[in-house]
Amino acid sequence: MMRKLEGCVALISGASRGIGRATAVELAKAGCEVVLLGRDELALEKTAEACSEYCEKTLFYAVDLADPEALDATLKDLLESTGKLNIVVNNAGILGPNTPSDPFEQSALTIQINLLAMMRLTQSCLDTMLSSEGPKAVINIASVLGKVGLGGKSAYVASKHGVIGYTASLFEELRSSGVKVCAISPGFVNTEMVAGQGLNGQRMIQPSDVASAVRFVAEFSETGCPTEITIQPQMNPYHA
Repeated sequence: MMRKLEGCVALISGASRGIGRATAVELAKAGCEVVLLGRDELALEKTAEACSEYCEKTLFYAVDLADPEALDATLKDLLESTGKLNIVVNNAGILGPNTPSDPFEQSALTIQINLLAMMRLTQSCLDTMLSSEGPKAVINIASVLGKVGLGGKSAYVASKHGVIGYTASLFEELRSSGVKVCAISPGFVNTEMVAGQGLNGQRMIQPSDVASAVRFVAEFSETGCPTEITIQPQMNPYHA
């Protein structure tokens, strides 16, 4: 039997637009109160407005996940404000440098945001999540590049390999507590991150497709857990 999410509190990082916004709206439709994290306050307000049609309470916090102190302070405030937390969706991420000759600081920032901030956020939320009533899930947005290599995107690829490895280990650590833990690995998604690469947006995965997968994991039966989901475009996005 699928779990009901009414009354759950869901935290979504990278909620300003794209996958994060679509996920926030989808979880609001499922009955969750949503808490939004992102760097763009105006864009977060738009996401909150989109969610308000489906839920009474929406909180949002503008924060740079690359700043550990700011992230810690934000998480402390939001956890005190909500009093509970059921679902964490780690979606925030950047594409990073394009060549090995780019400054190493760009690679380090990619790892910081895509992997280390995700781990920091998750671990900071676990105590509250484990003490909260209702369904629980940690869902990390990885990438199909988390399983392969790609020239020119070594930092991004390394970060997504790390996301998949961390997620698999976290599942083993939390499975007896009933927390669903899953890595969702999409291919090309029709978002700003891949704009200008000559891809046909209508042939790509849509943010709502990934959001549907997030909801699927969060609602999954108590007796099983989808630990990794790969989503590929149905059609070749390089074709017109």
